[in-house]
Amino acid sequence: MNNWVHALAVMGGELYAGGEFTTAGGVSANYIAKYSCSNVTSVGKDKTENTLPNTFKLEQNYPNPFNSTTQIAYDLPTEEFVSLRVYNLLGQEVAVLVNERRPAGAYTVTFRASDLPSGMYFYRISAGEFQQTRKLLLLR
Repeated sequence: MNNWVHALAVMGGELYAGGEFTTAGGVSANYIAKYSCSNVTSVGKDKTENTLPNTFKLEQNYPNPFNSTTQIAYDLPTEEFVSLRVYNLLGQEVAVLVNERRPAGAYTVTFRASDLPSGMYFYRISAGEFQQTRKLLLLR
């Protein structure tokens, strides 16, 4: 029995798989299979299980260097008040990306720097006792 999936799509709570399947009668047919999903979770980079992080982590932004938009990911093992801010080389705050209490989990924030000039910037997270700073480079 050879089953080949050529395309996958998710709409609402349903997963559609298009491809070549073997029917219950043993006949091969091109078909679109529909599966109802009551609890759909997403799987991201290096995430193979739906588990909470066990350590605080601030990832390097991606892409870096970037032109106007970049992604910053961070992990919280416990619920904390989170402050994620961006600073220029003079230490002046240029953006507040997060400033609220967040439950434990993995998060990604989009930083849009369309109003900032090219240059080196720093982003800093404070979550409970955890603090970390990383560099990012904006190129126009």
